[in-house]
Amino acid sequence: MNSNSADSSLETIGNWQVLRLEEVDSTNSFLMRERQHLLHSKRVVLAATQKQGRGRLGRSYVSLPGRHLTFSAVIHPKLPLAKLQGVALPVGIAVARVLERKISGIRLKWPNDVLVGNRKICGILVETTDVESIPHPILILGIGINPNSRKN
Repeated sequence: MNSNSADSSLETIGNWQVLRLEEVDSTNSFLMRERQHLLHSKRVVLAATQKQGRGRLGRSYVSLPGRHLTFSAVIHPKLPLAKLQGVALPVGIAVARVLERKISGIRLKWPNDVLVGNRKICGILVETTDVESIPHPILILGIGINPNSRKN
């Protein structure tokens, strides 16, 4: 199914609702367009293929099925925007800690990249947005993991 498929459905994993898509331009961009998903904290959009993923400074990221894990999570921290300015660092630390359970040699490159040695295996894009009916900013955490990366 693609991002326009009416067959897309949510599944619940723990306290999270997960929407699985076969192909999407970008999971963060999908959430910015399909804003009804932003109304729900703990919602994840997971894509098998991401054709136009976005990174910092306008960099692109393409993911391939079975080789990459790309997803975006919606979180409602109920904090003013000023208190969210440094959130990328704790998100990076959390992702690095999860990955180091399975992969040795993990290190965080400030604050959006996770490396093994000099190889980048994960990129993190943190964005905020507003929805009229919610009185606080919403976080969208885009995460792309490529454990087989050979690039620096």
